[in-house]
This record gives sequence, C-alpha cells and structure tokens, in this order.
Amino acid sequence: MKSQGRPIEALIAFVAAWLALLPVRTLLSDASWVVPALVISGIVVATGIFVRTMVRHWLAVTLAQVVAGLEAIALWHGRGHTTYGMPTWDTVLALNNILIEARETVLRYAAPAPTNRGMIVAMSFIAVAIVIIVDLLAVTLKAPAAAGLALLTAFLITAANRGSALPFAYFVLPAAAWLVLLGRTGTQGLRRWATLLPKTPDGQEAPRDPRTAFTRSAGRLGVGVLALAVVLPIVVPHFHTRYLTDGLGRSAGAGNGTFSLSTTLDLRANLESQSTSPALKYRTSVTSPGPLRVAILTNYVNGQFTPRPLYPAKTIKPTIPLRMNEALTWWQPLMSKLPAGARKDGTFEAYDSDLASPQIAMPYGARYLSIDDDIEALEFADSSVEVIDRATSYAVDLTVLNPTPEILNEAPDVDSPGRVDGDSVTADTLSVDPLSVPIISEISERLRTDARNNLEMAVAIQDWLRSDEFTYSLDLAPVQSVEGVPLDPITNFLTTKQGYCQQFASAMILMARYNGIPARMAIGFLPGSQERGEWTVKRSDAHAWPELYFANVGWVRFDPTPGTRSGTAPGYARVPVDTTATTSSSSSTSKAPTTRPTRPQDQLDPTLGGTGTRSLGQRIAALPTTVWVGLGLLAGVLALLVLPVSSLLARRRRLAEADSDAEVIEARWQDLIARIADLGIETPQTLTPRQVHSHLTHTAVLDRDTSAALSRVVDAVEVARYAAPGGTVGDPAADVERVFGHIDSSRSRRIRARARLVPYAGRRAARSAYSRVVGLPARLVAEMRTRREG
Repeated sequence: MKSQGRPIEALIAFVAAWLALLPVRTLLSDASWVVPALVISGIVVATGIFVRTMVRHWLAVTLAQVVAGLEAIALWHGRGHTTYGMPTWDTVLALNNILIEARETVLRYAAPAPTNRGMIVAMSFIAVAIVIIVDLLAVTLKAPAAAGLALLTAFLITAANRGSALPFAYFVLPAAAWLVLLGRTGTQGLRRWATLLPKTPDGQEAPRDPRTAFTRSAGRLGVGVLALAVVLPIVVPHFHTRYLTDGLGRSAGAGNGTFSLSTTLDLRANLESQSTSPALKYRTSVTSPGPLRVAILTNYVNGQFTPRPLYPAKTIKPTIPLRMNEALTWWQPLMSKLPAGARKDGTFEAYDSDLASPQIAMPYGARYLSIDDDIEALEFADSSVEVIDRATSYAVDLTVLNPTPEILNEAPDVDSPGRVDGDSVTADTLSVDPLSVPIISEISERLRTDARNNLEMAVAIQDWLRSDEFTYSLDLAPVQSVEGVPLDPITNFLTTKQGYCQQFASAMILMARYNGIPARMAIGFLPGSQERGEWTVKRSDAHAWPELYFANVGWVRFDPTPGTRSGTAPGYARVPVDTTATTSSSSSTSKAPTTRPTRPQDQLDPTLGGTGTRSLGQRIAALPTTVWVGLGLLAGVLALLVLPVSSLLARRRRLAEADSDAEVIEARWQDLIARIADLGIETPQTLTPRQVHSHLTHTAVLDRDTSAALSRVVDAVEVARYAAPGGTVGDPAADVERVFGHIDSSRSRRIRARARLVPYAGRRAARSAYSRVVGLPARLVAEMRTRREG
C-alpha cells in the first residue's frame, strides 16, 4: 500500500515544483506568500499520497487533490466567510474580490509588486495548480518527462515577467530535481523488466548489471544537457525579452511587442532601450507638441515614487469628455489675461501604439478621447486616464493653454492639502522624506534669496538643477556614506550631482514640497521626432518630469533635466530670476543660468539615449540589424562546417597515426566503407573484403572500370591483413577515390549534401568530444580519489 501511494516520488515532485516556483519571490516585495502557499500545497500532496493507496484511477486522485486544495484555501484565506469550516457562496465572492485586487496589482505595478492580500491568495492558487499538475504527471501517471513542461511553466511565470535575467541557480535547482525524479522513475521502470542477468555457476564472477551502465549514461546525459542549458545563454547573444503577460514584466520595455513604463519609476531600462521599434506614432495639428503623459505618481517612500490609490475613478465611454473639458469653464476668468495665441485648440491622433494596458499616452490639454467601442477606460481624479484593454489607436481633441509668468506669479499659496479647484492636492503632494530634509533645507536657503513667490522659487530650483554643476548620465554615482550609514537617494544625488531624469525630477519635487509648493511626478515620453508630418516616439524617449501646483491655474509642468536630454524648459519657466545658486563649500557664488549652456560633452549621439558613454553591452546592442543578420549567417555557416571539418581532421589523424603501410591501407579501407555508408549504402561489418566487393558491385551498380579499381583495393587490404610481415604494399589511395567518386556521382544532390554536412566520421568525433566533456567531472573525481588513496 505504501508503494502504491509513492510517497518518495511525491515528495521529490513537490520539491521540484517549489524550486520552480521559488523565483516568484523576485517579483514580489516580500515572501509573506510563501508559508500559506507551502502549507496548502503540502496538504494537496499528502492528500494525493493517501488517496493513491486506495484507488488507482488518476481522475479520482486529482479530484481529491483539487477538493483538498480548495478547502485548505477557504480555511486559510476565507476566514469569516465559511460555515462550520465549509466554503459557501459567500466564500466564493470574498475570494473573487481578493483576486480582483491581485489582478489590478499585476496590471499596475512593475516588479517587485507589493505583496498584498490579493497577491498572497493568488500565489496560493498558483502553487496548488502547479503542484497538482506536477504530481499528476510525475507520480500518478508516472510520466515525469511530461512534468518537465509544468515545471518550465512555473519557472517562466518569473522568467517571462522580469526586466532582467534570473540567476542561473534558479534554473539549475528545479532542473536538477526534475532529473532526480526522472532518474528514479526510469530506474524503477527498468527494474520491472524480466531478469536481465543469467545465473552464473558458483565460483565465477557475475557479469555486470546493464542497468548500472544505463543509469550512469542517463545521468551523464542529463548533467551534460543541464550544463549546456546554463552555458549556452552566456555564449549566445541575449535577445530582447518577449513577455508572456502585460503585468509585472513591464520594468524593461525592450524588444518588439507590447511594453509598459514602470510605475515604480525605475526608468533606466526604458531609457537604455535601443530598439528601433517605436513606442507609438502620432499626428497632431499642434506645431510644437509637448511630452505625452502616461501616469502620475505622488507617494514618495523609501526612495521611490509609487502610484496613487487605485480609486476613486469613473468609467468613461468612447468619445469621452475628460475633466479638462470641465476645467475650461474654470479658466474663463483667465482668458482675458492670456495674450494672443496663448490658447490653441488642436487634434492628436495616435496609432501603432505598443503600450500595454492599462497605460495610454495622452497629450496635455486633452478634452475628448475617442477609442474603440469595445475598450473600457477609467479617468482618475488627477485627470489621468487608463484603459482596461490595450488601445493601439485613439484620437484626442485638445486645448493647450500656455499661462504667462504674470498669471503664475498671482497664484496664492496653498495653506493646506485638500480638494482644490477640481485638482487633487493631497498630503502626499506636500510630504518630504525626513532623511533628505537637511540638504534640501540648506540648498533652499540659498536659492530662496531673491525668490519672491512660488514661480520664482520653482524656476530657481529648476535652473540650478539644469546648471553646469550637474551631469546627466544613466550610470549613477556610487552611494556615499556618512559614518558608515548610506545616504538616502535624494541626498546622494544632490551630493554626487549625477543621474538621469528620475533623479532630477525627484529632487525638484521634494525641494518644491519643502518650500510649500504641491508637486507630483509625471512619467511618459518626450515628443519624439517628426518626419513628413508623422511623429515617432521611441522607447528610449521615456522621460520623467515634475508637475507643480499653482492655485489659480492647476498643475503646471516643469523640467529640471538638462536640456541635452529634455530640450528647453517650458516658456513660463524660463523667466529671468535673480538668484544665487551655489552649494559648494567655497565662499564664491555663481548666478544660476535660466537655461543650461551647451558644453562640448553635451553634444551627444542621439542614439545613446541621453548619455555620452556606453558600456560594451550597450555598444553591442546598438549594432545595426544588418550586422546581426551577418553574424547570424556566419554563425550558421560555422555550425554547418563543424561536422565536415571534424570528419576531415579525424581522417587525417588516423592516417598520421598509422605506423606501417598495412595500417595506412586499413585506415583507407575503413574510411571508404564509412563514406559510402554516408551516401546511403550500408555495408554489414561481418562481410569479408571480397564479399564487400560483390555487395558494392551489385548495390551501387559499379561499371567495369570502377569494379576493377575496387578489386585492386580489396587485394591491397587482403595483402595488408594476411600477408607475411615485411612485404611492401602499394597505397590504393587513387583507387579508393575513384570508387567513392563513382558512387558519389550516382547519388542525388540531397544525399550528397547530407553526406558532406553530417558525415559519419564527424558524428563519431562529435560524440567522442561530448563524452570527454561530460565524463570530465567523473574522471577528475576518480583521479582525486586515486591520489588520496595513493
């Protein structure tokens, strides 16, 4: 009964499944999901072991495991929604609501996503499903090879949703467990065969058990394949990631297909993207379009900006009037103050968008959004828009209102957070990280010298960050420490003065908040490049910038990132401000320029994504497609030449190692038989040379001259084999080539091509090399053991 339950195999399968699931921890912020998923899936495995001792039908075992798994999930995660421990319809509704939270987390967050209750419950369901499938295939159905597909699926849950490669150990461990499971099941199946060894008389040594050699060879093969799977990705160039889902894998939007900007604001992967595939294309009636906003982030915690709460939001229909449309009535009192041309109505039509849901790139001033009827969209209180399904094309009517510095100067201070004029000014938009307050306070005192209002303070901050003191680079400076304590990200950036748009925007936001100006982060794209009226936005155009709140206008865009990356600042943010902007330890002061002067090192290659230097990996990734195609063709040609060259070298080596004329003749004879076999004419090894002559004459249809040449070769072989030592024998090389050439010319092109590309001698040399490589660890161990014993 115990063997029927197969507890050992079930335990190995359970360990293999969890080793394949373990990399999921890199997608989530913490491992609090592990314990419930581990306990619940353990209950499932124990149920399978118990049920298999009573019934053998796979369906009954699997149904029992499913019921046990659902009951365990209900008891663990559905507390308060069960009746006497049994799930009810209320349990189903409660779990459904929790799983909706998990879905929204996957769609919204880039890895690592927060480990909220929804993700914990979802991981319990995923773990149960993987464990049941692996147990069914490997244990109940006794097909561990097929279970490898389920383990690979579990592994790909992580590998296909990360922006970077997983450490090789995450692959090696589940693969090794799968090999153990495969080896145990295979060995047990071999032992069920009839007796393999005959009985031997007493006193004679029993022959070796062939099962030992079989299992040893299988083990070497498995280890060799596993080593190849680890080494091959290191040798082969890394291609762009293709995501299986549109969720957690959004942190690195490289490659073809859909992608998303990270909403935890790690934009470097997007900035480094050198893909020639555009993020989207659009046409607009606006002469100089501004950036396209994708998302708004307000909450700054532990050095990162994160999205606002998911709600409140309202569902909007196709041809959607947006909040900006309502805001236009609020702008009416300002219309008389706006100079001519400050208000511009226009259209924006996007197409070929690769942005995955829920993200959609929207221009500033959007009034109406037109999308397909079957696409549902949500509008949030901060006027940002998201789509439930991917929107590849859409149209926007917009009104661009350019406030003047005079209007912004009249903005009153915001005394306290709250709902102000339809815009969201919350406590998050005024909060400052306490760790960065000391350096922000010191800098603000110097910048505030001649700033008379919020606009001039904002411009002073922006212009100081755009000054020559700062360097734009995707390579961040090392984290500095004070008395052994690492600096927080903002303090480190303001100290090292090196970073990219994320650091520049984050610094300006916190400095503005410290000075009483509500501020938030916007992420999206720079306007892109125009050609014949069509604008193209690349993935490397990903950008982040701050929005500051002015009570009489609303949220206003600024851009502290140096102009070499972001271009010029908005017009209202380029007013002359007489401020002293220096934070150096010297007593000298310098005037912060309103626009950053161009330096020689700022004349950058636009393909570098805003940085003047690239790593070796970046330079390789930036090679033209034609170069990669050429390298691929060259690699293919070299791969095709491996076996032919190996065959040629093996033939030459056999001739070079021959010590006598007889050995040379024997080498040529064996080579002729092998080459003719490559042409599809097999010669049994039991035939004598004369029988080979008769066999080839009839099978290969030799003419008289070729048959005579083969006869001379046979005579030479017989003399070399059977004549008395000391005699001389002529080398039949010319006759060997004549026989082979005749047979070769009679075969089809396909057969001749196969004989040259995959010759027997080449295959044998490749197998020999493979055996030496796979057997190297065993030989080293044996040698070390011999030395120790010696």
